Amino acid sequence: MAQVLRIGEIGYANMTPIFQTLRSMISPGPFRFVRGTPARLNTLLAEGKIDLGPVSSIEYARNPKSYWVLPQLSISAIGSVESILLFSRRPLGDLRGAAICCTSASATSHALLMVLFNRFYRLGVECISAGGSLSEMLRTHPAALLIGDEALKAARRERRGIFVYDLGRLWHDYTGIPFVFALWLVRRDLDPGRLSMVRDLWSDLVLAKETAYRSFERLAASAPERTWMGKEGLVRYWRTISYDLTPDHLAGLSRFYREARSAGLVPGVPAPAFLPGTGR
Repeated sequence: MAQVLRIGEIGYANMTPIFQTLRSMISPGPFRFVRGTPARLNTLLAEGKIDLGPVSSIEYARNPKSYWVLPQLSISAIGSVESILLFSRRPLGDLRGAAICCTSASATSHALLMVLFNRFYRLGVECISAGGSLSEMLRTHPAALLIGDEALKAARRERRGIFVYDLGRLWHDYTGIPFVFALWLVRRDLDPGRLSMVRDLWSDLVLAKETAYRSFERLAASAPERTWMGKEGLVRYWRTISYDLTPDHLAGLSRFYREARSAGLVPGVPAPAFLPGTGR
């Protein structure tokens, strides 16, 4: 029986250009795509139900010996990211000691919120994981963290008296370096055949990234999110995202891990262990 590589796919607009381009380049036969939120993909990868995927960067810091990192690939921000947003009924400085309602769809964003608000701003907030609509979250808490398409849609609605903070912008304003929200991680225990398939796929992923950067306008014309973001809105949003993993990105990742360790969120500060045979 032919081997099949199970690829995690974040089901948000931020990854549409990468996966749309990748699907146009590869034969579907040996691949199966499994869609989910970042937090769901973390669980699936940890449980061995997918083989690789773009996974919360905090997951690597928590379990570095379980994964290889694919070089040159990430989901990052160098400033505003527009889809990791805190909606607050109070100005940021008035959230001292607050319990903030945080979406259950993300792990890295939870950790980033705690680093920003407790390490950098010394506000002593608490992150309460919950679901529900933004209105429901703000009914019981002074602020709520949303990610992905839910954050994009909420930001497009007029909300009088609500302060909106972009966590990518807050990080960059404080540190001056990129923030890496997700890494492409591969399970270390894959058999040699599947690891060989991953190496081949990595080359396709890098090419898909480079092609997508040049093709945002064309991709937006057929992207499903155009129905609620519009083509121009999609292109503008995609241009806020960095899909690279440069030395500056790695410096940002290391800073995040150091701050997260100091906050008691991760046990250490692992350097990325890149998959052998992928050019690193």
